[in-house]
Amino acid sequence: MDGSNLVEKVAGVYSPLEFAQSLFDTELHISVPLPFFLNKNLQILIDEASTLPTLKSNPLPGESKGVYILDIEKLADCFGRELSIMCSQWSEAALNMFKFQQAQDAQGDSGEHAAWYDEHFNFFNVQRQRDELYNAWKSVEL
Repeated sequence: MDGSNLVEKVAGVYSPLEFAQSLFDTELHISVPLPFFLNKNLQILIDEASTLPTLKSNPLPGESKGVYILDIEKLADCFGRELSIMCSQWSEAALNMFKFQQAQDAQGDSGEHAAWYDEHFNFFNVQRQRDELYNAWKSVEL
C-alpha cells in the first residue's frame, strides 16, 4: 500500500457518481428500474460489468446493428424490482436516477428532460407524511 489509490472524502459532500455505459445503452432501449439506481447497485454495475447478464438489442432507427444491453429481468432478481424498495431507498435511488437523467439531457442540467425528472421526484419528496404514506403513493409514482 502506498496511498496512491486514496480518494479524498469531505464530510457532508456526496462522492461523485459514476454511471456505467451499460446504463446509458440500456436506457435507449428499455427503461431501467429505479432500484438499479441504489448506490450499491450502481457500484456493482461498474465493478462487475464484464460478468453481468446482457442481451442483444434490436437496432435503433438509423443503425444497422443492435448493441448488448443489460438483461433487466435477470438483474432485477438481484437488484430489486419496481415497488420493492423502502422509502429511504426510494429517496437514494430517485436522486441518483435524476442525476442520470441530467447526464442524458442534450441541454444539460437545465434542459426539459432533466426538469421533468426534477419536478416528478420532488413532487413526492416534499409530501407531508411521505414515509408513512409511501406504500400508498409508490405505485402512483411508478
